[in-house]
Amino acid sequence: MDLNVQRLGKHKDLVSTTLDAAKFDVWLSELVKRQKASPLTKLTKATMTFLQPLEQFTKAINSMSNADPIACLVWGSVQAVLILANVWTDVLESITKMIMDLTHSLPLFENWRVLFARTDNLEEPLRELYNEYVNFCINIVLLFKSTKWSVLSRLERTRKVVWGNTTKEFSSAERNIQILRNRFQERAAFAHASASVATNENMNKLARFSQPLETIRIGIPFERLGRFQGREKVLVDLHNCLLPRGADAKPGQYSCTVHGMGGMGKTSTALEYTYRFGKDYNYIFWVNAQTEPGLSSSFSLIARNVMPEEAGQDQKLNTELVRNWLGKYGKWLIVFDNVEDVSLREYWPATSHGSIIVTTQRVDAVQRATSDIALTPFEEEDGSELILRLSKKGSQLADDETKRLAKAVSNEVGGLPLLISHVSGFLGVPDDPKVVLRDIHSDLQVPSNLKMIYAFDSTTSTNFQYDLPMSRVWKKALDALTSEASVTIQVLSMLGSEGIHKNVLRGDWTDPELDFLKPARSFDFTLVQKSLVDRHLVEVSFSHSTISIHRQLKQFILSLIEESGETHLRLVFSRALEMVRRAFPLGSAIQGPTNHTWKECENALPHVLSLRTIYETRNTKLEPSRDLATLLADAANYLWERGLMKDSQKLLRAGENVCDTFPGDPEIAPINANLCAISGAVHAEIGFSGRHLAMEKCKKALELRKQRMHYLEEHGRVNKEDGMLLSNGYNDLGVVSIQAEDWDAANLALIEALKLKQRFSTEANNPVQFGENYKNQAFVALAQGNVDEARHLAERGHELYASEIPEKSAAVQKTKFIFACILLNTGNFERAKKMNKEVLKVRVELFGEKHHLVKDSRYMMGEIYRLLGKYPKAEKFFRASLMDSEAASFPEESIARSRFHLALAIREQKTNFTTEREKECMDLEAEAKKTRDNANHIISDHRKAEGPESVHDFMVSLWSGRTVGMFKSWQVNRKP
Repeated sequence: MDLNVQRLGKHKDLVSTTLDAAKFDVWLSELVKRQKASPLTKLTKATMTFLQPLEQFTKAINSMSNADPIACLVWGSVQAVLILANVWTDVLESITKMIMDLTHSLPLFENWRVLFARTDNLEEPLRELYNEYVNFCINIVLLFKSTKWSVLSRLERTRKVVWGNTTKEFSSAERNIQILRNRFQERAAFAHASASVATNENMNKLARFSQPLETIRIGIPFERLGRFQGREKVLVDLHNCLLPRGADAKPGQYSCTVHGMGGMGKTSTALEYTYRFGKDYNYIFWVNAQTEPGLSSSFSLIARNVMPEEAGQDQKLNTELVRNWLGKYGKWLIVFDNVEDVSLREYWPATSHGSIIVTTQRVDAVQRATSDIALTPFEEEDGSELILRLSKKGSQLADDETKRLAKAVSNEVGGLPLLISHVSGFLGVPDDPKVVLRDIHSDLQVPSNLKMIYAFDSTTSTNFQYDLPMSRVWKKALDALTSEASVTIQVLSMLGSEGIHKNVLRGDWTDPELDFLKPARSFDFTLVQKSLVDRHLVEVSFSHSTISIHRQLKQFILSLIEESGETHLRLVFSRALEMVRRAFPLGSAIQGPTNHTWKECENALPHVLSLRTIYETRNTKLEPSRDLATLLADAANYLWERGLMKDSQKLLRAGENVCDTFPGDPEIAPINANLCAISGAVHAEIGFSGRHLAMEKCKKALELRKQRMHYLEEHGRVNKEDGMLLSNGYNDLGVVSIQAEDWDAANLALIEALKLKQRFSTEANNPVQFGENYKNQAFVALAQGNVDEARHLAERGHELYASEIPEKSAAVQKTKFIFACILLNTGNFERAKKMNKEVLKVRVELFGEKHHLVKDSRYMMGEIYRLLGKYPKAEKFFRASLMDSEAASFPEESIARSRFHLALAIREQKTNFTTEREKECMDLEAEAKKTRDNANHIISDHRKAEGPESVHDFMVSLWSGRTVGMFKSWQVNRKP
């Protein structure tokens, strides 16, 4: 709503933001009375026909989100349009018809409001439709108040010329509304499928208004390419690979890898297949497989659509939910698009049915596919035919000379579909295609071995250095752009390739060269998009309001920017950075949880990853900045919270490198400290192998925070935020000291952390911060033999966490798990068992069966039963902790501990100790010993003397639970 109001600029007073349906009805009735003798009366009365559906529409949005101000903006914008259009009969008649057409389908949403009140899964299309409606009305208001309209509207002839652009705006809005209505129908279909029997009667009512689409499509970032041509045989072959027919066809899962060099049309071929053969599938899912975060986000999107009630914020859980869902339903197709250096093992459906497409430049990217298709360049005839078909005149109207030139151009670009598409972009201009083709052919007349490069097929990669014709075609297309379009595509080259939302680009930027991106200048931005689309340089999705640019073209534009000099490279990078920084939510000031912004983070993450790559590959030419450092820190924290450790570490390293270029800068120090603190937490969770680096990072973070506090004290600027961050620094050091069982260091650090918390806050104001301190102090108290104090501190820490954060959250369950471990180590077995069962149940709900935290809880249940002498139950839980352990990212140290303890539980079952089970025990013990031996050189002799149990406990993360070695009180009450 704020963005739409900002677009009005100085005209914002024209649109009321306090007008509701009743007030609008009164205003319109008075208008009719005043104009009773006017020819406009009939038209203003006609507007009343869309009042009822529009009012129903506003009820739907209000019931869902309490959005009364947004509803008022609709009524106010419609009122402003009618007031301004009242002067011209022809325009008012057209306006009335447009609004009636846009309002026609709105009663559907009121019926949804009654039947599915507050269903979050359907909220998004409803909000987007609302925005589209308001956007159209505000565009009309801005047109009527423009200088061009005030001059040209005086004559009917010139008025019609200007009004023609508005009819195009209407067509676009009408198309977008239909797309959004279709998206609503898709989600309503899922709601229908998951509704209980009790709601069947209501759902039947809804069915009268909405017929679900034949095929449900989720995650497809592109609309169908109207200019797709050729690849007929490839599409048929692909269909036969995925859905084999005939007497020899056997039921099963079928998959096909579509591979070829960049620009060969892999993605567009897969996209065309989903539309051409979509009727053969009930569900089609599109997965962005270029990066691990992209894979996780795509599966989360699928989960939110097919299982809205079960899907959560944990992406590993969502992935598991989707894979389980795929096993229950048939006739689905998944497209893993643009697989590069990621593994699909965790995402590949473990089913005996279904169809899978993988697009990649690497032939060896997927070994599990049942077939593969190599895309090759177009032959001369096919390439020339495609060029002519994509021209406005078409191949049938072309004369012989034009056909000859088309063949010559196709040869010069090596028959590469991407280049042919760009060439055809020049044929949309008014000039004779023959003249344009002759000009292009002349530019391309340079000796080349492009055909030889395209013909080369590698088993490892098809990503080669492109030859001169590609650069010439792209250079020619880019040179033809306006300055605004050129600025836009240069910024796009810095962002993620697919699904760049238009709102990332648009804003009131301080750079005067970006004025055309201001919300008030939507028509200018529309023209920029049109010029880029006409040249086939980008794809625009109206249904998602996104822009996509081909990855190869993006790299070429980046190289051009770099060649233009460091000054220009830095300028474009700074523009992109400013846009992404605004799109990616700011992190917590005191490093608190940020799960409430995960959706926005997920959408903007691809752009952060792109900027990181650009900066790291060109860091000698790009200037580091505070904004870049904070962006990388916030994104790394988000990835860490989502459990994507590998990608988090990449951003952490990049962020620290940026900060290291500002030695001694007091404003950069807290950012660097945040990065080090997150890095320390990431490595501490790994276990023994990450402990040394975790200690280094936590020490560095604390030193940076101390320097920051000293600077603030000198300048009289000490504040609560920095005080709490310094406290966190001591707390983090205390935790890694506990991990290493350095009790004196841990005790001193945690005492200092508590003093700072008490200085800058209270338990009532920051319960989680104090709860964290008490939870960690409980370990120290236990190791020192203060059993009662340990129990009290652990319980108090859990209570404080639960007072501020929902019970069914990862953080609260972590404190409860630690409390259960403390109880176990003080001999309270039954209460420990009860609490750990409760934690296990919630963790399964939150994360699914394969999450490493669930594995920790299953291990702990096994250990409790082992200590209670219930060995068969212990064996069951130990085996469960090892099931799919690698897929769950279960650390090697934790796997080794589970193996060793499983062997202990098996050996205790004397009556069932067969030869086979003895061999299994020996194998388990041997595997566990390998892990111990890998760390043998840094395990103390004292630790080794305590035995393998103690060594394994010491090697795992503190948060995985420990029961021997470190807790001396344990040795007193070893048996219940």
